[in-house]
Amino acid sequence: MAKDEKNIDDILNKLVLLTEGAQELFPDGKNIILFELSQEDFGMVQKNFREIDRGKMRFKIDISGSEVVFINEKIYETEEKTIEEVVEEPKKNIFKRLFLKISGRGSV
Repeated sequence: MAKDEKNIDDILNKLVLLTEGAQELFPDGKNIILFELSQEDFGMVQKNFREIDRGKMRFKIDISGSEVVFINEKIYETEEKTIEEVVEEPKKNIFKRLFLKISGRGSV
């Protein structure tokens, strides 16, 4: 079967095998499987899922309690934030909201 002719049923069957294997290996853990795909492969997988996810550079599906995350490799070209910035940003927002609430300036 050619690369661009992969059947979604074949892909899903293999993903089920992966998630089942992860659950057997770590039955008490939370399993997350991450795939960083080329734009072509990402589009091929993405088109088989919800319409809402079509314009996004990443999406996830749940297979029997395991998360399977797909990321388009081009995401790094569009996102300029580093991992540290993404982790640090929620902290800043919480402190900003607290400060504004305490100072009486309203909420953000």
